[in-house]
Amino acid sequence: MLNLAAMDPMELFIGLLAGVFGMAYFMYGKKSAKFGFLLSGLALMVAPYFVHSIWPLGLTCTAICVAPFFVKI
Repeated sequence: MLNLAAMDPMELFIGLLAGVFGMAYFMYGKKSAKFGFLLSGLALMVAPYFVHSIWPLGLTCTAICVAPFFVKI
């Protein structure tokens, strides 16, 4: 079970920022029919649920944000 009292504010902020970028990537991918951005958007919205530490969360979200520009799907 997730203990909200023990969560770090920076972790919450990174999760919120990842969700905002994820929604933007998802909407852009859906509108322009770019499957890579669509998948990256979904991954960005889901990643904060599975990664519970600041540095790994930041690195994971950064890698997911950059991925559609290098991997063409």
